Amino acid sequence: MNADLTEKQGVILHPCHFARLGMRHLLPSNYQVFETADLNACQERRLVQGAPDLMIIALRGERYSMLSALELIEMLCHNNTHCQILVMLNISRLPGVRDYLMRYGERVRVIDPSSTLPRLTWQLERVIDRPVNPLQSVRTPLLPILSKRERQVLDALLLGNSVQRISRRFSLNIKTVSHYKRSALGKLGMKTMQPLLVWSTALPAYHFRHRDDILPEG
Repeated sequence: MNADLTEKQGVILHPCHFARLGMRHLLPSNYQVFETADLNACQERRLVQGAPDLMIIALRGERYSMLSALELIEMLCHNNTHCQILVMLNISRLPGVRDYLMRYGERVRVIDPSSTLPRLTWQLERVIDRPVNPLQSVRTPLLPILSKRERQVLDALLLGNSVQRISRRFSLNIKTVSHYKRSALGKLGMKTMQPLLVWSTALPAYHFRHRDDILPEG
């Protein structure tokens, strides 16, 4: 890696404590690293200290959904031109999500968590040694970006809410809810929710109770 001793800020968002420690030790000594399994903690830190120079984020989390992670990536890319993002993503299971992230150009790089240590180290070196050119940081989207309503509907479905419950909560008819679901899945390159449901089964019950998107009965 280049011998740049300028102090920089790094954030690692990953559900596994040992994975976070391993990635932390791969970063150069000039990085001040904040690591957490909680996406809300990343958001709070960003509001107080600003965006980091480097964000390593796993799209699979126990305390956050993939839709929330994608929203954070979108926010960082559009509001913070200096922040580089390395996304941990099972590419073989979710190739459409990788294609969706290509809209951000060189700002976002994707690596499979099953990659070897040399591969992961090489990816980190590419990110760290090649600063982003703000003028080339965001590509013209190949597909429309997820809308707020699409994220809300898909996230609510992943949290176990029924179509009927979502319909009542957002004052939408059932056909419209189904339309938002199909539209969101299409943008992520999926035909069904099955790949996302596999990721969601490990979410603990308290996660549902404390999310803003929990839909009340009635």
